[in-house]
Amino acid sequence: ALATAVQTSRKNNRAVLEFGFAYTSRHQCVHATKQLLEGVRQGTLLPTDINERSIEECLFTHDSPPLDLLVRTSGEVRLSDFLLWQTANACLVFTHVLWPEFSFRHFVACMLRY
Repeated sequence: ALATAVQTSRKNNRAVLEFGFAYTSRHQCVHATKQLLEGVRQGTLLPTDINERSIEECLFTHDSPPLDLLVRTSGEVRLSDFLLWQTANACLVFTHVLWPEFSFRHFVACMLRY
């Protein structure tokens, strides 16, 4: 399914499709905090400079556009420590379809819910 998604979307330039593997928001938050603390320690950042934007710049997704839609497959109705910061203003869609069976038709159904 992943190879098909990559192949199908390879020439797209208006939307970003991201996949997360071996990732936790907790790890990301710790990483961002350490980066900010290191900036303060080195004197390149003042504690008063730490705000939402500076935190976002330290997240793993800092080069990605804001998240509009998160699709959770497998029937689980929880985020499971996944993109917790980034989903603050996103539409969340939970589907019972398992990832390997997730098709374009399922994607369109999620988009319609968005």
